[in-house]
Amino acid sequence: ALAVYNSLWMQAEAELFFAEYPKSVRPARSLVVRPPVFAAEYQAKPGGAVTLINCNPEKGGHVLRALAQR
Repeated sequence: ALAVYNSLWMQAEAELFFAEYPKSVRPARSLVVRPPVFAAEYQAKPGGAVTLINCNPEKGGHVLRALAQR
């Protein structure tokens, strides 16, 4: 069987999930196909504010905080 994932993260999670099952039921092959992103659908109008959703260290939350304090 072929397993198709939309991210490396999802592929890694699935490998952990399938590790609990016999090899006979695990996908023999896998492929990561990232979904398309159309920039025009996410284009924002210029303004006077910046925001970061789910502000955390992995996304650079400390950088945003430092910039905001300037």
